[in-house]
Amino acid sequence: IYGPEVANLGDRLGKVPWVPERLVSTAWDMGYGDATSIWFFQHVAGELRVIDYHEDTGKTLLDYIGILRGKPYVYDTALMPHDAGDDRFKMASGKTLVEIMQNNGLRAEVVAKLGLEQGINQARMRLKSAYFDEVKCSRGLDCLKNYRWGYSKTAGGASRVPVHDWASHGADAWR
Repeated sequence: IYGPEVANLGDRLGKVPWVPERLVSTAWDMGYGDATSIWFFQHVAGELRVIDYHEDTGKTLLDYIGILRGKPYVYDTALMPHDAGDDRFKMASGKTLVEIMQNNGLRAEVVAKLGLEQGINQARMRLKSAYFDEVKCSRGLDCLKNYRWGYSKTAGGASRVPVHDWASHGADAWR
């Protein structure tokens, strides 16, 4: 789905240094029984600079907050998926994921839930201008390259639903 955009990164793929004077934002895909993915990025001189990526499974939100704190970055907003603020997904504490982040001193907000195609199109547009750290984002870039449409037996070809596999978590966090 994003393969052509990743293949065309060209000189926007390489060493992308963290600028300590700038805040770092994060974009999340929360895993419930599967991978949680986090992109780390900065806006510097009108550029979207993607400086880091983290993916893991089997951890709690407090574990991920600890991972964020273990990095040298000073954070701006954590962009969370729609269900992170949903009362239906409150944790045992009775708090949503956004509330837990905020109670732990982090800014967090739920991004607007877009339709799949609209979200993919916006993600493609961001890919066309973003700069990626080749080393720190290698796993996330692999996710973006390998994110693909499913197969529909009834239609005899590609479906309009992406495959939910190892690559979808990083791709969903990007979207």
